[in-house]
Amino acid sequence: MNDKSFRPPIANRVENMEDYDTVYIGFPIWWYVAPTIINTFWEQYGLTRKTIIPFATSGSSGMGGRMRN
Repeated sequence: MNDKSFRPPIANRVENMEDYDTVYIGFPIWWYVAPTIINTFWEQYGLTRKTIIPFATSGSSGMGGRMRN
């Protein structure tokens, strides 16, 4: 989490992402930000022109600016 450039690999790729109009993205908030694997996901999939529905869990912080990408 300290290395903002780190992009952990995604184990299983979603096939036919282009067939989806709406994508739900869920993650826990860690140290006030999304886990770095969410950055991997954003960068590997073309989410342009899709409706993104984010949801997150957190014990003490909100989603902040995570969804500005």
